[in-house]
Amino acid sequence: MNGICYIEKSVLFFGGQMFEVKVEKVQPSKRKMFIKVPIEKVQKAKEDLINHLKRTVNIKGFRKGKVPKEIILKNYGKDIDEDVKRDLLEEGISFLHFRK
Repeated sequence: MNGICYIEKSVLFFGGQMFEVKVEKVQPSKRKMFIKVPIEKVQKAKEDLINHLKRTVNIKGFRKGKVPKEIILKNYGKDIDEDVKRDLLEEGISFLHFRK
């Protein structure tokens, strides 16, 4: 497999959710980590962030806290996706550090 050696593959439970984790040895001192997050967890994190933005964002033409979800997604959709990815990745990494 192109010199890549799988050193660990496991299924972990964290916060009532199941994560699949795979760690590959790329070089003697380098590892590549794959964390598979359940879609329900991704959707919940995205909804939580959208709801937070709905309460706090100021968009011309809408009262604070009254911005429709569609407008939030239109204006901040890419940023929301990136923030959710980053947050879930950080959560997975901190869980792996806690586990070891």
